[in-house]
Amino acid sequence: MIAVMKTELEENNPVIIDDFGKFFTHKQSEYILIDRETKERYLMPPAVGVVFESLVEKNEEALTFNLFFTPEDSLNDSVNSSFSYFEPALLNEGVQIPGIPEVVAGEVDEVGQIGDVEQAGQPEQSEQIEVTGEV
Repeated sequence: MIAVMKTELEENNPVIIDDFGKFFTHKQSEYILIDRETKERYLMPPAVGVVFESLVEKNEEALTFNLFFTPEDSLNDSVNSSFSYFEPALLNEGVQIPGIPEVVAGEVDEVGQIGDVEQAGQPEQSEQIEVTGEV
């Protein structure tokens, strides 16, 4: 089952596990990171993250805790293989790149995202894979 999930996520297809949750990828666009102390500006490469959404409904009889997912390093590496050769690049003073957001180091939103996050690989319903059975 893990191999199927990995393959589908590498192809940006969501994976749904009945009565458990949905795994999908999202693309974090490139952004300019500004170091608070040195004021240096770095162009940060795009990245792909694996997201988990629980399908367990909360009600009075349901479990009262949240499910969290932290992908293993090899899964992160495989979904980011397209960007594996990109590294942060120091920008020369005065260089402006229109359309790319600038973020001061340490300023991220509540879910750890910086700038615009695009939903990557939102396939049509027929392309989704559903995995059934015990986990």
